[in-house]
Amino acid sequence: MPRISTAAPQETRFGFATGVLIYMLLVVVVMTLLPFRFQWPTSWHIVWYGGIFDTAFNVILFMPLGFLYSLVFYRTSRRNCWRAFLFGTLLSFGIEFAQFFLQGRYSSPLDILTNALGAWLGARLHGRIHRRFEARLVGQFVLELPLMQLVYLLIPLLWLNGLATGQELARLWLAPILGLFGSSVLASVWYHRLKSARPFSANTLALTAGLWFLLASIPGIPRRPLFFLAWSVILAGITRLQTAFPHGIRSRNHRFELPTLRQLWPLYIAYLGLLMLWPLPQLPGAWRFSIGLTGIGDDPEIHMVLRLLEHLTAFTLFGYMLAESRGRRDRSSWAATGWISGLSLLIGGILEGARGFHPAHTASIVHLFILTAAGLYGGVLYRLQLASIRRLLKNLRSTDEPPAAASTFLAKSSNQGII
Repeated sequence: MPRISTAAPQETRFGFATGVLIYMLLVVVVMTLLPFRFQWPTSWHIVWYGGIFDTAFNVILFMPLGFLYSLVFYRTSRRNCWRAFLFGTLLSFGIEFAQFFLQGRYSSPLDILTNALGAWLGARLHGRIHRRFEARLVGQFVLELPLMQLVYLLIPLLWLNGLATGQELARLWLAPILGLFGSSVLASVWYHRLKSARPFSANTLALTAGLWFLLASIPGIPRRPLFFLAWSVILAGITRLQTAFPHGIRSRNHRFELPTLRQLWPLYIAYLGLLMLWPLPQLPGAWRFSIGLTGIGDDPEIHMVLRLLEHLTAFTLFGYMLAESRGRRDRSSWAATGWISGLSLLIGGILEGARGFHPAHTASIVHLFILTAAGLYGGVLYRLQLASIRRLLKNLRSTDEPPAAASTFLAKSSNQGII
């Protein structure tokens, strides 16, 4: 099959990938620089070595950043990986320098090296996937599919689940719910978009799903290593079963995204309820309400701030799912904004109302506003991605006499309302 050239990377991959890259950068900065109590150091602490887990965590933490950097600034040149390495070096240097001014923290040249290595590996992974899909039109668009972006957005949620757990180890059970969600998305995308092209087998996909969950959950692994190892194997097996018995429903216009989302919505709503009301109380208490954020004072505990960030990331994904569920119905950005804001406010309000009866929580107007804003940002990410893939398809349509595979893909995309 002839290779199909699409538009220039700057025109096609700016947008969602850039938005998520910025989003991931913010998450990484917040996680590494909490609690942001800066002061002039009385001495400069530099550590030249680190433990095995810390080294592995530093590498894996920057792999998604390197992958997204490559997605945004992709070039066919192999120098792209070294650009990602430089990007990781500069970012890590900035974080390590800032840690000089945090009491009780230290900086490490080894952290800079391992972070940069992680960014390089992420870019290398993107390059390998891109080259594997390059000769297959359907494969070229898999990384750009709006449904596939949910897998990217799950990564910071899994990070935060491990980091925000604190002493409540039972809270780690939220991670397998997210893993099942992500593996279901991967299985659906493989069955409906990759099975016929066969860039890799169903067994390879199952292994990838298990490794994805294991690597994304690395902050929680030291607390319960056998738990996460067992669940990575279980999710790999579930993914393999889902490729044989897909949950997505085929329709006349080949849309599988919306049926897949409809079947995943109950799982994610259950996750949101558990997340916002954890730990589950035996009995409700008297309803409590405040305007501000309770538990986030002048000197907050780090795990409380991390949990607030976890709520933000959860509602960002929620807003993205709302926008994708709406899909082609909203032709204007204002209509989409109103829809996402309204539903984010409604669901957030219901959850905030329930938190008011929780003995350990309090309903909060500011918290509700933050959740709604996060949901709206998720909707913005979806609109950016939809615009990006529409540009890809329009550039493909403008080519002279596209091959049969291109014509088939264009017909499916037109039926789906993408173009």
